[in-house]
Amino acid sequence: MRRKYSNCKPIGGGTSSAASKKTINVGLTNTPANLDPLDFVDNATTWITQILYLPLMDLDEDGTYKPQLADSVETTDNKVYTVHLNEDAKWTDGQPVTADDVVFTTNLVCNPKTNSNLSSYINLIDGTDKTGKSTGDTVSGVKRIDDHTVQFTLKSKAGMDVFKDSVCKNIKTVPQHVFKDVDPATVLTSKQVQDAAVTDGAFQLVSFQKSQYVQLAANKDYFRGTPKVDELNFKIMQGSNITAELQSGEIDMNWPGIGNVPVEDYDKVKAMDNLTIIPGVPWTIQYLFINNKTFTDKKVRQAISMAIDRKSINDNLCKGEGELIQLPFASDYKFLNQDVSTPVFDLAKAKQLLAESGFDTGKTIRFNVPTGNTTRESVANVVQSNLTALGLNVQIQKYDFPTIMSKAAQPGLRPDDCRQLHDPDQPHQLAAVPV
Repeated sequence: MRRKYSNCKPIGGGTSSAASKKTINVGLTNTPANLDPLDFVDNATTWITQILYLPLMDLDEDGTYKPQLADSVETTDNKVYTVHLNEDAKWTDGQPVTADDVVFTTNLVCNPKTNSNLSSYINLIDGTDKTGKSTGDTVSGVKRIDDHTVQFTLKSKAGMDVFKDSVCKNIKTVPQHVFKDVDPATVLTSKQVQDAAVTDGAFQLVSFQKSQYVQLAANKDYFRGTPKVDELNFKIMQGSNITAELQSGEIDMNWPGIGNVPVEDYDKVKAMDNLTIIPGVPWTIQYLFINNKTFTDKKVRQAISMAIDRKSINDNLCKGEGELIQLPFASDYKFLNQDVSTPVFDLAKAKQLLAESGFDTGKTIRFNVPTGNTTRESVANVVQSNLTALGLNVQIQKYDFPTIMSKAAQPGLRPDDCRQLHDPDQPHQLAAVPV
């Protein structure tokens, strides 16, 4: 199921703690697990690190890729891509950002010793295996042409949009002169990652307290121009507090997807005269991941899907603001296969499939649910009730988002991959995870 969000911001722009200081406070419900640009951990981490460490290119709100660290990308055969870096780009310690940094970062992410799932997003580069890990000492498909030019060679031809969506969006370059002596096996937990002291984005880190806040300050020497805002702060809180702090002015806006206004508060927020409400098309996707290593019979998985009353969830918990989907794409996605039907709620058929499977309904099924998003937690309660009606023994376990992701993580498994989730201490497991 996919639902709309409300992006709220104060009329007239950001707040100021002093007349000469412009500050924007943003409400989040999902805490970043860390500030690691070399791995895909969760959306909060991914998006905040993109503010600190620039990707080569990134999607703008109009759905096209715009320059970030790179000014342009070109190819003549859709296999060899040449990336031209901005020649004025520099790190916050004053050193220039060069092609050597990009090549170094690519090799670090793809190093088999680096426990990064991000490599699977760039596995189309020649010299990597299917998980994106290097098959040699270094990745043969990336090389420096000159100080500001990098060449990527792919395993096979891929269109420009595919290259930008995989390589350009996901490689967030780190400074070679800072990271070069860090052991790849421990880089993800290194001081260099935790401190984020040398970055190249529009803002730089001031302080990060997990589950509390991330404080950023403008990079006055940012090569694309000094930001118009002096401070950018992310406050982590329960969904219900998003509404309260929007009303009090303690936060200036929420971040859709990882800081949603609870559905039950929509009318209250819409009535606040200090906010501008920007409605959007359905965007946040709620996934139910199933551990295929233990739920091996597809009839059991089909029964679980068929027993969940999505329409009731949308009508009652989401006020009809969502839409029912079978694939993780909204109905307006231009590449969506329109022949794929939406899920059907049929409890009788679900019970039949479960009986045919011979599944032991006496076993406890642990349903892992992230905290913070109150609507998601309410949906989990309905799913538990639906599956109880099916005849399954489902117990909800709630964790913060980083804990949920750590339970899902495996080498070579992308965090948004719903094929396998396995915790040996919890052999029958479901996980409700938004991506």
